[in-house]
Amino acid sequence: MGIRNRDYMKRPSDGDDERASEPDARLEGFFSAFLEKHPKFFRYSGIALVAIFILTIVLAKALSGAH
Repeated sequence: MGIRNRDYMKRPSDGDDERASEPDARLEGFFSAFLEKHPKFFRYSGIALVAIFILTIVLAKALSGAH
């Protein structure tokens, strides 16, 4: 019996593609629902990052000027 006669070599691998993409589809669905529920998430996150960056610069200048 050669390797080409084995059963698993003859079966189609269609089921593997569905299982591999299922977590991606669930993750995409989660993010889609989250962004639909919170449409301004990236705007507020960007504003918070800029504020933290500015605060860090101000604190660094204030602490370096104290010495």
